Amino acid sequence: MKLTRSTIYTAFALVLLTLLVTACAPEAVRLTPADSGSQIELKKDQLLEIALPANMTTGFSWEVSQNNGALLAIQGDPVYEEEQTGLMGAGGTTLFTFKAIDAGTLTLELVYHQAWDTETPPADTFTLEVAIK
Repeated sequence: MKLTRSTIYTAFALVLLTLLVTACAPEAVRLTPADSGSQIELKKDQLLEIALPANMTTGFSWEVSQNNGALLAIQGDPVYEEEQTGLMGAGGTTLFTFKAIDAGTLTLELVYHQAWDTETPPADTFTLEVAIK
């Protein structure tokens, strides 16, 4: 197969364009329970990841209880990853991913509860003040 100069230039341009687009994307911000109660600033199109400890075998799960989805949109369902301990009933981590959509400020709140138990307060809460520029 003979490569023409035009084909080589086109391939080089595509690789360069891919590198430029990747380099321009804002880096994702990853938070943990230690960040609850804090304030963060995001750029438009930046991703926010929140990793919280959970144990699905207890019936408890994390859920978004307060958010402005027009400013900060959740990206798919939360992902639960079990710890690889080999122990039955071991906990894991629930990962939420959000994308900054538009400029503004909001309060994001996640609660850890048994969704069917509306009488009992959440076992844990994660709150965050978010400013999107």
